[in-house]
Amino acid sequence: MAGNANNIWTKEDIAIVRDAIANALSGSVLVVDYEIAPFIVEVTMNAACERDFPVILDPSPADRVKQNLFSQVTYQASIIANQRK
Repeated sequence: MAGNANNIWTKEDIAIVRDAIANALSGSVLVVDYEIAPFIVEVTMNAACERDFPVILDPSPADRVKQNLFSQVTYQASIIANQRK
């Protein structure tokens, strides 16, 4: 494991993300969480919505969530904090 490895995204990666969504098969579904850089989540969700793909969002970690993006969410994962078996 490499700490913060999921945050190593650059502005140059935006084109790669948009291209991946643009070339995804019809009927695809985007599943995303905020473990990656928040600006990539936003770009990805916007691109998926442009293609009318359903978006499933796991809104965690919660301190990164941009609530203005909830209008683009088709399904939201439930959060149960600190649940133990």
